[in-house]
Amino acid sequence: MKRILTLVLCSLVWSGWARAESVVVTPSPESLAAGGGQLVLNVDIVYGEAPAALGLSLGLPAEWSFAGTSGAAKPAIQPDAGTTGSLDFAWMTAPADHAAFSIKVSYPAGTGATTLRGKAILRRDGKALELPISVSVGG
Repeated sequence: MKRILTLVLCSLVWSGWARAESVVVTPSPESLAAGGGQLVLNVDIVYGEAPAALGLSLGLPAEWSFAGTSGAAKPAIQPDAGTTGSLDFAWMTAPADHAAFSIKVSYPAGTGATTLRGKAILRRDGKALELPISVSVGG
């Protein structure tokens, strides 16, 4: 059975947020190699009208590390390669309509199924909207 490990969260209509905002994170590959390796997290933050500020924070399990980003809308501010723990990203100017990019992380041998958690943060008209992220990988 193909396991889709995507999470779509937060369709909100809130004063100052006229459209449904969401964040989708899809891991590739869907399984983790027993000997360790790298995992790509394809991120798409959808917001319609560009926010004044845009950021993303993602927590990594112990011994996992940040390897890099790719994509046309990758954030200007990102962690250094090798960073562990919490990864924080920010855009100087939010892309129009949505921000789609990929995060590459490294994981150690013997890693079993786990859940990555974080949030996308959008600011507009002095109001902040947090979109939670929870992505199951492996297993």
